[in-house]
Amino acid sequence: MPATACCGVPESASPQDLEPIAPRKVSETRIVVLGAGRIGGWAAKLFADLGYDTAVWSRHQKTLPGIQSYFGRAQLADALTLRDYVICSLPLTGDTRGILNSSAFGKMKRGAYLVNVARGAHVKEADLIRALDEDQLSGACLDVFQREPLEASSPLWNHPKVTITPHVASFWVDSGIDQAADLCGQVARGEPLSNKIDLELGY
Repeated sequence: MPATACCGVPESASPQDLEPIAPRKVSETRIVVLGAGRIGGWAAKLFADLGYDTAVWSRHQKTLPGIQSYFGRAQLADALTLRDYVICSLPLTGDTRGILNSSAFGKMKRGAYLVNVARGAHVKEADLIRALDEDQLSGACLDVFQREPLEASSPLWNHPKVTITPHVASFWVDSGIDQAADLCGQVARGEPLSNKIDLELGY
């Protein structure tokens, strides 16, 4: 089975099946990445390097060259306003659970597009569907869900404005084995562990 089949993306299509998409100037496209850690910071830098008007939002202010930084709940609305794309890469904590809800969607630019590659519990799915149906959001690409695997009865499966991806970061078992071996070596040598999680912060 083609890798794209699981998320409804065909490997090929005839011209009659295609719908034209109006191009958008890179310099006029505004992106905000929620979460500026290893993944979010890397993504924001990539977008900025490509010429997109890029911002990040996180718990604390970040210093990233060429990228506007918003931080704290008080600045969340400012971070969301007027952005064409909102990309969620936040850790899931008590503060971020349900952060993408009707209030947040209402603050986004009308027609904005949501991408969630973080955790399903960040998004209130009923609020998202309502925002899509009311054209507040133009679409959403979802890699994670409140309940996983996503139930067959979920309206997200067949929603015309939703793209579902399979939440697979890697297909290579040997890469995971190498990472586990590196961690075991660090423990054996008494070295500080990489990829540590702060249990108090939740990430």
